[in-house]
Amino acid sequence: MAAVLLIENEAPIVRLMAWYLIDAGFEVSQIATPDDARGYLQIHAAVIVFNTGIPTAERREWIRAWHAQSPDSRVLDVSETDAMHQLPDVGADASIRLPFMAETFVDMVSELMPA
Repeated sequence: MAAVLLIENEAPIVRLMAWYLIDAGFEVSQIATPDDARGYLQIHAAVIVFNTGIPTAERREWIRAWHAQSPDSRVLDVSETDAMHQLPDVGADASIRLPFMAETFVDMVSELMPA
């Protein structure tokens, strides 16, 4: 089963994302902050779904560090950026904007999974 790590600080959002992924057959681990991710990356999550609302520069640093620590993991950045603006480039492998359709979210995670 493919492993996904959800990093999300709002309980209702993480429950919804986890439910979508579990229903699609993924193994899901959930944590609230990027600091907590260090130990989980040792276990190796194939995909990291990241949404904590931290500033763009800080997000970029976390994603760079995850890629360095676990080069085979892929990062899906979930953004709450206003729809009138481009998603910020934070070095993620893919980005999606809230709100999103469940099918779109699951498809994006699936596409990031290693073959």
